[in-house]
Amino acid sequence: MPDQKPQPVAVCTRCGAISYSAEMISGQCSQVTAGKRCTGVIGSVAKVDWEACPACLATGIRNEKPCGQCYGAGWLCVRNRKQ
Repeated sequence: MPDQKPQPVAVCTRCGAISYSAEMISGQCSQVTAGKRCTGVIGSVAKVDWEACPACLATGIRNEKPCGQCYGAGWLCVRNRKQ
C-alpha cells in the first residue's frame, strides 16, 4: 500500500490545484486543461485545516487509480470547523 501524502501547503486561487511545495507559493499555477495553462496564482493554505481522506487513507490512490473523493490529493479541506 502506498505511503500517505503530506498535507498540502498551497492551492491555486483559480482552479484549486494543490501543491505540497512551499516554494510554489505566489507563483503561477502550472495546471494545463484543454491545452491552456491556468491563470491562477498559488496561495498559502497554512491556516486551513486538513483531514485525511477516509476513502484512500491519505494516499491519493484508490483501486489503483487517483481517488475520486479527494481527487488524488489524499487530504480534504475541513471548512467551518468549530473551535
